[in-house]
Amino acid sequence: MGRCLESGTASGAWEVFTQAVFQGLIQCAVSLEHMRRGNPRGAVRVYESALTKFIGCPEHYLGIDHFSLRQALGKMVAQLRTMPAEVFEPRAGRGLTLPVDLSKAPKIKHDDFD
Repeated sequence: MGRCLESGTASGAWEVFTQAVFQGLIQCAVSLEHMRRGNPRGAVRVYESALTKFIGCPEHYLGIDHFSLRQALGKMVAQLRTMPAEVFEPRAGRGLTLPVDLSKAPKIKHDDFD
């Protein structure tokens, strides 16, 4: 994004930043899907990747409270990290019973006036 700003194309920088934020939102959803499928390794790895997409993002951006989303999902991932190391091995597979309550998964609330 810095190169876009240095070249004087602020709209290009905004597009790059917004694309990264959307990628982060998608990765948050994918992390939850990994949890639903019982894949703790995938859930943690995709969540960690998602966090990098929100660097420099304000708490509320594009009408979405990104901070609360990351915080709630982070609590779920923290529960996964309490599992034994062997469940995070690449060959551990899916279908494991995970210590998370998916009914409490974060939901995105869009506020047009934010």
